[in-house]
This record gives sequence, C-alpha cells and structure tokens, in this order.
Amino acid sequence: MLISSIFTHNAVENFNKERYGPNGDGSYAILIVSIVMLVIEISILYFAIRIALASGTTNVTKFIHVVLAICLTLPYLLLNMIFNKDAPAALSGPVIPPLRFKFI
Repeated sequence: MLISSIFTHNAVENFNKERYGPNGDGSYAILIVSIVMLVIEISILYFAIRIALASGTTNVTKFIHVVLAICLTLPYLLLNMIFNKDAPAALSGPVIPPLRFKFI
C-alpha cells in the first residue's frame, strides 16, 4: 500500500510539472498505470483486512494484523493465504455483507 501510494504521488507530481512545464507533454501512461495499481491494491487491502479481523483472537493481535495488512498488503495477504488456516474461511463469505435494519 505504501509503495503504490508513493508511486501515485510521484506520478501526479511529475504529471503536473510536465503539464505546466516548457514541453507541455503529459505523462498520461504512467499516471494511469499508477492509479490502476493503487485501485487494485486498495481492493486487495479490503480482503487483507477481512483476514486480519477474522484471524485475531484478542484486540491486540487484531490491531497488529490490521497494521501489518495496511503497511505490507501484498506480502501479508500472500503469507496468510499460504500459512493461515483461517484465511480461506474469512474470504468464503459474500464480498459485501447484507445490511440488516432493525425497525422499532
């Protein structure tokens, strides 16, 4: 997550410099690729946080797992899918749980 957000930030800065610079050439391709990578990594982060909240037993371990999932999204998800037996069960449910409203 950190790497793709830094990559996107640098791409936006370079795009703004080149757009208003003497050449006028915009680096659209790098900007689009970095934004697509950021969106993919944010969607992967959702599943990593689902695994982190399902695998922790206490609040402290859940907090540590969530911090690891945010900082190291792809390695965390990969290692949990390989070594954590609860990870496939956490991902087997619906992507967005149904909303249940209670009327008085």
